[in-house]
Amino acid sequence: MPMRPRGRRSLNGPRRPPVGGNRTRPQAVVRLALLVVMLVSFAVVSTAAVAAAPQRRTSRSGTRSRQDMPLTLAVLADADFRLLFRMDRDTFWALFDLVRSSLETNEEMAILSSSQPIPPEFRLAMALRVLAGASYLDCMLAFGVGRSTVFSVFKQVLDVILQFSQFWPIRTRTRTTVH
Repeated sequence: MPMRPRGRRSLNGPRRPPVGGNRTRPQAVVRLALLVVMLVSFAVVSTAAVAAAPQRRTSRSGTRSRQDMPLTLAVLADADFRLLFRMDRDTFWALFDLVRSSLETNEEMAILSSSQPIPPEFRLAMALRVLAGASYLDCMLAFGVGRSTVFSVFKQVLDVILQFSQFWPIRTRTRTTVH
């Protein structure tokens, strides 16, 4: 019968020396505590740096800036302009000249509430898009404004246009009968 070695025997085999040399347990605890303190201080410093950094507003993908609107109106082809607004460019600008003074807003208050005012031609274009059949979601994405802005601008422009309804020519259609 073979002889067994004497002493304590572990279930996993013979004992191995401790990892990292011959450190005592208190030394390993101190080293681990220093590592934890370093990691925590790094996390605190990096969080403070991120919080102190100036944050820029980024626009969502697909939205357009309000400053781009006059350029967008000028670049549109006449056929596309008519499809979007259900009127030609000359009629749009004639209507704009008629309602411009009623659509202007207090720029100081607009800057306080949303950082930039909505120009009158922008307001008219948005309302005409809704009247031409666009949904408020389309207007939100196309003009870069919020839902409540689309509705409030639409109501404001419609009220202004209806003030001028007394000057509209009344056309009556005559029925033609075919014999």
